[in-house]
Amino acid sequence: MTLKQKNILRGICMTLLCIGAVYFLFIVASFISVLCAMSDETAYWTQWQKEHIAALESSYASGEAPKVDESVFCGFDLEQATADGVSLADLRFLATHNSYKQGTTKQTDIFYNYALPVMLGKKYDYVFDTLTEQFNHGIRSIEIDLGKVESDDGFSVNVYHNALTETGSSMIDFELGLHEMKMWSDYNPGHLPVTVLVELKGGSFGKYADFDEEAMLYVDETLREVFGESLYTPAEALEGHSSFAELRESGDLPTLEETRGKFIFLLHETSVTDTYVGIDPEMRSQAMFLALTVKREKYRSPEWLDNALYVIINNAAEKSYGKMIEDALSENFIVRTRLDEFALISDKRFDAAMKSGAQILSTDYPPATEDRYGYTADIGGGKTVLLRTR
Repeated sequence: MTLKQKNILRGICMTLLCIGAVYFLFIVASFISVLCAMSDETAYWTQWQKEHIAALESSYASGEAPKVDESVFCGFDLEQATADGVSLADLRFLATHNSYKQGTTKQTDIFYNYALPVMLGKKYDYVFDTLTEQFNHGIRSIEIDLGKVESDDGFSVNVYHNALTETGSSMIDFELGLHEMKMWSDYNPGHLPVTVLVELKGGSFGKYADFDEEAMLYVDETLREVFGESLYTPAEALEGHSSFAELRESGDLPTLEETRGKFIFLLHETSVTDTYVGIDPEMRSQAMFLALTVKREKYRSPEWLDNALYVIINNAAEKSYGKMIEDALSENFIVRTRLDEFALISDKRFDAAMKSGAQILSTDYPPATEDRYGYTADIGGGKTVLLRTR
């Protein structure tokens, strides 16, 4: 290599290093900007939620809030199905994913779309109606993410997607969010059962801590306090059975009749699931059911299958997972899968989910108060609850 060629190569390398350094500084600066914005974002939604709850309380007290007609959302005769002893495994519910989500800030948009576009991009900038509006549109299965936030006098539990970059949430305060659900339930007695998938977020730094047994017990206690008899628990489902494996084998699954007017909380499997199960391995003391997940064509925690009624298998379009859904249904599990992901609408995935027979069908494009995206997931003639054909 000649001296001239070496100088050219050296120049190219230096230019690339400078570009890389500038890009790295841009990433760091963007991330710092996001962190600075999150405090204001959390404060905004905290105040918004308080005002939202106050407005709901007033509308319920005055009787001005709309009452729902559950039969409108059902693709079948609801009262006849209830009388016939239809089980939860025989129903299909349209569900929402990250049901509290309220988009992202301008700072997060820059970080996601320009600093890290390949990794993140625009797939997290979506917005849902409030929980009350979703319920009024026939959604009977939602998902929330919980984060443990430490303080000088203990800790609180917040609902957000990511404490560092995404705290826009219509139920940022966990307890107030539960209160919103319970007010709607009390105002609409005998409603279809509402399933709430709960994912416990890991800690990051500072006041955002990992969920431990203390925080899990707090969540369980809060669910019992807020919902009372409107909470359908694992112990109720297990009555007369030694385990969920025996319950599933017997086919004696929870029925529509015994779960109408109730909320059913599911713990999404994460790294701390063992801690929750360890509270009572027979799952009779906990407020939430287990919802086990899969990875590489296997269950992540096969040791807990006998303790579970619900499983999460999110992409029925993948042949191996489609087969897992089929097998799970044959063993009387209740399966949650996804119809789509935000900005990733696929006819193949939607059709596979519908054909799979899974009972909980999650979407980022539910019926809403306004047409935000030009597309709405439809599982059958505009209905949000269907009878499942085996």
